[in-house]
Amino acid sequence: MRHTLYLIPFFLSISVVTNGHAQSRDTLKNVVYQKDSIPVAIEEVTVHGRQRKHIEMMKSTVTTIDKEMLETMPAFLGEKDVMRTLQMMPGVSASSEGSAEIQVRGGTADQNLIMLDGVPLYNSTHLFGMYSSFNPLVVKDAKLYTGAFPAWFGGKVSSVVDVTTRDANFNRASGSVELGLTSGKGHLELPVVNNKLSLFLAGRRTFLDALSLLNQSSNKEFFNFYDVNSILTYQPDSLNVIKLSSYFEGDQFRYKSSGRDVENDGLMKTQRAVSLNWGRQMGQKLKSNLTATHNYYSNKLLEERLRPYDSNSYRNYFRSKISAIGLKATLDYDLNKNMNIITGADYNLHNTDPSTLYGENNGTPFRERGLATSRIGELSGFAQLSFTLKKTALTTGARHVTFMNSGYRTTFLEPRVSLYQGIGEHLAVKASYSRMTQPVQRLLNAGLGMPMEIIFPSDGFARPQVSDIFTIGIARDFVIAEDRQLSLSVEAYHKKMKNIVSFIDGYDTRSVIYHAFGGVYRAGSVHNMILTDGIGRAKGVDFKLDGTVGNLSGWLSYSLSRVENKFDGLNGGGWFDALQDRRHLFNAAVVWRINPKWSFSASWMFSSGQPVNIPESYFVLAKPYPSNELVLSGENIYSYGVRNGYRMIPFHKLDIGFTKNMTAFRRSAVLSFGVYNLYNRKNASFYYLGIDKANNNIPQIKSLSVFPAIPSVSLKVNFNRE
Repeated sequence: MRHTLYLIPFFLSISVVTNGHAQSRDTLKNVVYQKDSIPVAIEEVTVHGRQRKHIEMMKSTVTTIDKEMLETMPAFLGEKDVMRTLQMMPGVSASSEGSAEIQVRGGTADQNLIMLDGVPLYNSTHLFGMYSSFNPLVVKDAKLYTGAFPAWFGGKVSSVVDVTTRDANFNRASGSVELGLTSGKGHLELPVVNNKLSLFLAGRRTFLDALSLLNQSSNKEFFNFYDVNSILTYQPDSLNVIKLSSYFEGDQFRYKSSGRDVENDGLMKTQRAVSLNWGRQMGQKLKSNLTATHNYYSNKLLEERLRPYDSNSYRNYFRSKISAIGLKATLDYDLNKNMNIITGADYNLHNTDPSTLYGENNGTPFRERGLATSRIGELSGFAQLSFTLKKTALTTGARHVTFMNSGYRTTFLEPRVSLYQGIGEHLAVKASYSRMTQPVQRLLNAGLGMPMEIIFPSDGFARPQVSDIFTIGIARDFVIAEDRQLSLSVEAYHKKMKNIVSFIDGYDTRSVIYHAFGGVYRAGSVHNMILTDGIGRAKGVDFKLDGTVGNLSGWLSYSLSRVENKFDGLNGGGWFDALQDRRHLFNAAVVWRINPKWSFSASWMFSSGQPVNIPESYFVLAKPYPSNELVLSGENIYSYGVRNGYRMIPFHKLDIGFTKNMTAFRRSAVLSFGVYNLYNRKNASFYYLGIDKANNNIPQIKSLSVFPAIPSVSLKVNFNRE
């Protein structure tokens, strides 16, 4: 890269980021140069970027997606998404095509701890999973932990995604506006008090509801979502930083039909997350961090039917909501140059209303609960000791949790340990063990209707999920030349899980609604439709090769794995392939910086088909008519074999994108355009049981493909105050 640097009056701040101890604590050092004269242009400086080596990544046990990597990846519907970029990492897959939710090393989407500035998000997507909750203009980086978890993380059993917002700019105002085919977004950053106080604002909204107004038929659909970020950063001196971060979002889907029957369906989602963080440097060796958090999530479903010609009109609302306030304190102390200890405590108070159904039937109001409301206390303490000596690093720690839900109380200990050993300059090996627990559960809709979810706490019936994760890996860096570097990593893992949750056959989250599926599978309580005694096992090997060759950079990843579950009440009590089992995953990504203005990116994804549970045979019921004859009733009984014994067709697609740095409205701008699913692969989003009209209406398994080749274009204009 080539840049022209200018010395600005009063100061030039140079920030140097260095690796800390084994847990990869970044350190920021500011060197300030005073100058009182007019700006002076110095000679052009060439800055050489160097990729992070795999042996360094293995030492820190984390995969990082930074802002620069995010901006180079192909877009989906004009959005360059953090979660979709993480889906390109080894051992990670999308929960379904087009979804921004992830499944990590055999875990389900609800088993991931996803955080924004230290606040856990109960849901991390918009519009049925099409977009993630993270505005790319806000993101500084996202760290993915799949094993060797630091002691201060807990609450989920599969992975941790820690998203951090951008650093404050105390001296320069800036902003941007970006418009795409389906959404628009922008940000504004203002230094309120020079070198002391900075305000950052960002927002995003879709245009999908405006486009739906063009529909003149009696059946109309409305989609939209919005999210707003605000960050206020106060730095009174070089030893203290106070950051207030808030996030608000809302989703809405409505379907309305105004024919003979009035049909009105809707799904509304609301979420907010607020954190207040105070970081203080208490000396050369000691740092403290205090964070107060608040989060709230509500998911509400509407089903309305107005039938004036009979007495079967109703308006149903189903709602699941949860909120929490929390306080977390951490101390980080360097005992000496080789040893570091991090210790702290965390308390969260949750209020839950997991399953409330209310509305009116034929004008008569009603309200009932599938689970009682509850107030939950969760207290944890953690400590982690890191020791480094030359090329050896040992990290050991534990997290102790006390969970209280009304009369239910439980405690559990989560030990963590990892050992890293460098061998020579370019080779390293590592092994780790982590125990994770999950006391708050999130049931996801497994049916074909409108998506729903129910969030509920553990109790005497549904105990906290537990996972034990073992990993061992090796990494090798190859430096061929200054502009040719390759890195290879291989990591094997074995994950054991217990107390996992599954629906009883025939039920899903809509089963708590009386009118769902005609009330055939009506469940009076969430407990009546789930099994909580499941055990699971996942094992696999992840490979990743990445590097740079001149202006080309990219990576290849391959994962071989198997995920199985076992429940006493399913499949005769035997093991079966889990829905999230993806036997083979292959990802490839390449970025070509053609010249200073143009760049090209492409990504290709392949995965084995998802297991599905479909009938192997069916029997047609007969009924007497008249009394001495039998005629076919048109009703069928289906016979199933091994649970999840079949698989959907394999999934693969190619995405491409072009980016041009340009000038628009006398400002620097970036024009991006690309194509999702370039060769229009008809990937099956789900299977369902239909009929073959050309063959006597016999039952037939059919599939639905939702995402064809989709072009996208967006223009981002930057406004910077010189």
